[in-house]
Amino acid sequence: MDNLHKILQRQIRKHLGNDLSSLPSPAVELLKAISAAYYHYDEDRALIERSLEISSRELTDINRNIEVTVIARTEELANQQRTIETLLDNLPVGVFVAKVPNGEPSMINNRGVEILGRGMEPGINSSTYSQVYKTVKEDGSPYPNEELPLNITLREGKTSRKDDLIIMRPNGEWVPLRVSSAPIKTVDGHITSAVAVFEDITKERQLERSRDEFFSIASHELRTPLTAIRGNAALIEEHYPEQLKDPMLAEMIGDIHESSARLISIVNDFLDTSRLEQRRMKFLFSTFDIVELAEKAIRQYQVTSSRKQILLQVQEPPQPLPAVYGDEIRTRQVLINLVGNAMKFTQNGSVTVSFANGENFFIKVLVRDTGVGMTPEAQQNLFKKFEQAGQSVLTRDSVRGTGLGLYISKMMVEQMGGHINLESSQLGIGTTFAFTLPVKSTGNTQPQKENT
Repeated sequence: MDNLHKILQRQIRKHLGNDLSSLPSPAVELLKAISAAYYHYDEDRALIERSLEISSRELTDINRNIEVTVIARTEELANQQRTIETLLDNLPVGVFVAKVPNGEPSMINNRGVEILGRGMEPGINSSTYSQVYKTVKEDGSPYPNEELPLNITLREGKTSRKDDLIIMRPNGEWVPLRVSSAPIKTVDGHITSAVAVFEDITKERQLERSRDEFFSIASHELRTPLTAIRGNAALIEEHYPEQLKDPMLAEMIGDIHESSARLISIVNDFLDTSRLEQRRMKFLFSTFDIVELAEKAIRQYQVTSSRKQILLQVQEPPQPLPAVYGDEIRTRQVLINLVGNAMKFTQNGSVTVSFANGENFFIKVLVRDTGVGMTPEAQQNLFKKFEQAGQSVLTRDSVRGTGLGLYISKMMVEQMGGHINLESSQLGIGTTFAFTLPVKSTGNTQPQKENT
């Protein structure tokens, strides 16, 4: 009995006493088996207890390490947040972050508060931006709430940039802004918010106005003496033919006349640019025949086309076109500009003006040449101020231009409600420019703008 497990010994003494001799042999063997099972149980429990003790210590160590890691990471994130906040608050531009989808502000930096004149006030969301900030365009018309860059990003999830936005501060001061907005996305591409970066461009606008006023005044002052020089040179050529039999003198007078005419053209370009940029150019809208206007416009290049042996033509449309609604004089100026450019860059072949019915009651005018064409890099500079397809000094001198022609043409066409663009250009094959103007519709006094 001493070999039996202690728990089993207690049960046997309680019920059978200390004498096991009265028990049959199978019962004794059963008790021994039960005792062995008890011993195995004790061994397993000891192993489990030791394992649990080890696991507990390991878990304690793991928890301690996790706590240390969490504390360090939390401190690191807090430092990063303080760094970001410091950077944002010391930026020279305003930063405004809004939540998706309702546009409630979640952050605005110090410079943003200075520019806008207000912080994250309650009630500001995407539907009240225009009302709260009293946004207008540069021409004074209300800025549609849905066209604000931040709303475009919140609604469509794409970047947006606007340079014609003006807001009113609470003190009544108007501030012109340049605004760019972009979505903020999670790793899986889900948009959580939108950020608008904006800057006060008051000084920039003042400098632009000062520059434009200078150009305008200087151009006016230059045009008067230049006109006198050109006029006197023309009078000398007309009334003193005997004296001009001297080839050297004749060449000098010719150079004076040609150079003064060129300078007057440059001055006129500066004046047109200034008026168009400030939207002070007056347009006299009327209906006119665009084909007839084109035929008149190309006449001044007939001598040049004959000398260069270039075919210059107006291609009659297969069907009569409706009358165009715009400023006839400005449209002629655009045509002369495009045809003149085509003549400059075409050494052989042809320059053709053709027409087509555009979409939404617009007439399309195309000027196609068989000239040298343009590289993709040169095409990127088209319609920019003081930019030409050829940028070398030699090219600039040979084409005799300021780089304002296409820039002026673009503003004129757009302010008449149309659109101008490069249709195609290939090196050695030629170039095609096109512009559209609206057709006069019954009852309308102002042209609608073409969607581009």
